[in-house]
Amino acid sequence: MRDVLAEEEFSNWFARFLPDPFARHLACLHTPADLSDRTDGRLAHLDGLNLSRALAGDIRPPGIGA
Repeated sequence: MRDVLAEEEFSNWFARFLPDPFARHLACLHTPADLSDRTDGRLAHLDGLNLSRALAGDIRPPGIGA
């Protein structure tokens, strides 16, 4: 949405979509998944999950580069 809406529109949309992103019941959204054993191939997908969460949580205003 950040890519298709103007900065003010995105800000308004996001405030309605997720009014309090750091609320206690949403802690799982910004807490990295614990990868207890990197040698377990079935758990290795958690690295991808953590990366995906980080990219999805990148909510910088439009026009701000990396």
